[in-house]
Amino acid sequence: SGSSIHGATSTAVYRYGRNTGEIERFTKVNALSDVGISTVRWVADRQLLLIGYGNGNLDLLTGTSVINLPDIKRSNILGDKGVYSIEEKNGRAYLCCGFGVVVVDLDAVEVEETWLIGPAGSQLQANGLAFFQDSIHVATEDGLFSAFEQAPNLASFENWRRRSDVPSSTNAITNILVFGDTLLISRVSASEQDTVFA
Repeated sequence: SGSSIHGATSTAVYRYGRNTGEIERFTKVNALSDVGISTVRWVADRQLLLIGYGNGNLDLLTGTSVINLPDIKRSNILGDKGVYSIEEKNGRAYLCCGFGVVVVDLDAVEVEETWLIGPAGSQLQANGLAFFQDSIHVATEDGLFSAFEQAPNLASFENWRRRSDVPSSTNAITNILVFGDTLLISRVSASEQDTVFA
């Protein structure tokens, strides 16, 4: 935020006050609902820090108040429930998880829908998500998947397609980012090390 900087380790979130020089530490002992923090995302217009965990848990930190949303953690989904990254747009948080993407309504603080975007609606680890031009792009362990943002039912795998215009289109995409008017993706492979494509 403008007056503070947030950082995280696997067991704590830190808030540094720029004006005061104070450091606040939030842990499971004094505020958070869990340990094993895997990602955080600051939502400036809400003064809200989203905290994702490796077991699928989600905390929403505002000031010193925490709301917990344990729906993914408690779900009967088999396999990896970890939250790998979080994006936010128009009051919705998009959690990239070990099985797909979970959309959370931040006003209602509830899961709105789950996207299983793999072939035939199968689970696919989502590493990152970006909104670019008219589409939503998801970096997965099986390449880059895209869908039109205004598609009528993004929970349907039929609206998602693997991008074949990406080099080695079936390789894992580890990260995705919009920089200016360019969509950047990165992947790690044995032969190319860490590679970024635009």
